[in-house]
Amino acid sequence: MTAPLRVGVLGLGVMGSVMAAAFSRSPRWRLAAVYDPDPRRVTEVIDLWSEPEVLVGERYLTDPAACELDVVAIATPPAHHAQPAIGALRAGAHVVCEKPLALTAAEGRRMVAAARASGLVAAVDLQQRYNPVRRRLRELLRDGYVGRPRFALLEIAAPELHERTWTWLSSRENGGGVLREYGSHAVDLVRWLFGEIGAARGATRVVDELRTDESGTERGVTAEDAAVIVLEAGDGVLVNIVLSNLARERGRRIEVHGDRGSLFLDDDARLVGHRRDGAHEVHEAPETEPSLMGWAGDTYTQPVARFLDDVAVAIADPDHVPEFATFEDAAAVMRVLDEVERSARRASAGGGA
Repeated sequence: MTAPLRVGVLGLGVMGSVMAAAFSRSPRWRLAAVYDPDPRRVTEVIDLWSEPEVLVGERYLTDPAACELDVVAIATPPAHHAQPAIGALRAGAHVVCEKPLALTAAEGRRMVAAARASGLVAAVDLQQRYNPVRRRLRELLRDGYVGRPRFALLEIAAPELHERTWTWLSSRENGGGVLREYGSHAVDLVRWLFGEIGAARGATRVVDELRTDESGTERGVTAEDAAVIVLEAGDGVLVNIVLSNLARERGRRIEVHGDRGSLFLDDDARLVGHRRDGAHEVHEAPETEPSLMGWAGDTYTQPVARFLDDVAVAIADPDHVPEFATFEDAAAVMRVLDEVERSARRASAGGGA
């Protein structure tokens, strides 16, 4: 194996910490630099994962040449993706970026242009492509289990977002809300399963207009608590996506119905098939590896680790065909979400979807 890639992580919230854990557990990577404006997060990550000589400071991530980084991983809020990503690519470092790609479509286009000009790997952490059960679902679809897919339903209920205090996730202007937080995964999954997406429309709702921040101050909420997306993908597959942080229990469900059968996936755990001829099957899928579990019920760390390994292979081997989402893929997802937002605004203004 070649020498480990030197990587720096910018932003150490939930996904930045998951990335740091995955980098530290893999022989393909060496965690060389970290930064977060909250020093407590920096200390926690260093204590858990880093080698003693890890560098701490924003300048190492915004100027990767300063510590000879091969890769910059960006896990900041969406409003702070574009500048460090473009800077790293121009400085000659590959980039891994958390989703959504950017705050605006214009920023996303600039990031895509920088990635193309650099010729470097620019990947987005839409890691559900590497979830073992979802990969099994895709295999069955490609093998023709349901025949020609005609309708799909994706539901995500995420109470953890609703139960938090006010943060940037409560602000649509900063990239918060279920549409971008969870819709980016859902739309990418639709493209990955069925192909390109045509027209899309939808509706969104802000249910709780006030939320208390960490200081106890009530602040306005502009990020949506619920969203419904209707779109068509691939060879005429009608898709309905339902996103909510209002449920009191977490849940995820995928249904795919075709002219020969159906597949049902509940909570990334049980994949069941029904044939039109009456056959009923439970399909086995690889289990999550205990060594890649960060906490009870963790469905993030293993897919993120597999995603990052795929990035490392792509960097080392130009002929490797990766499965990760590129900046171009993530920009296509942004296009769909922007279209849904425009549709929702027209509908709320009385102009119809």
